[in-house]
Order: sequence, then C-alpha cells, then structure tokens
Amino acid sequence: MERPSPSQRRLIGVGILVGALLNPLGWVGNVFLLGDMWETAISAVPVTAWRETVWKEALSFAPDFI
Repeated sequence: MERPSPSQRRLIGVGILVGALLNPLGWVGNVFLLGDMWETAISAVPVTAWRETVWKEALSFAPDFI
C-alpha cells in the first residue's frame, strides 16, 4: 500500500480536528439547548435494543468525522 501524500495527511488531520471540535459542540447544543425537546422526542419513539448499547453512541459519534 502506498503512503498518503502530505496533502492527504493534512486532509485527514483536518477531518479529525473538525470532528473533535464538532462532537463537544454538538453535545453542548443537544444537552443544554435542546435537552427538553430531545427528551420529548425520544420518549415518543419505541425503545429498541440497540439504543441501550454502545452502538447508539458510536452511531451518533461517527457522522461528525465523515
């Protein structure tokens, strides 16, 4: 496998940095600004098994890096 070029490494690094910044900002917004609305919305959705696992966190965490 070929090593990534400097511009590819820079792009990957910036993607990781942006993801690391967006995750805490998203958490703050979801907890403090939208907390009550999220509770109301989630209580209306039937509980499924995956919501009780680490997969829920992984699925909510991953999109910030994509």
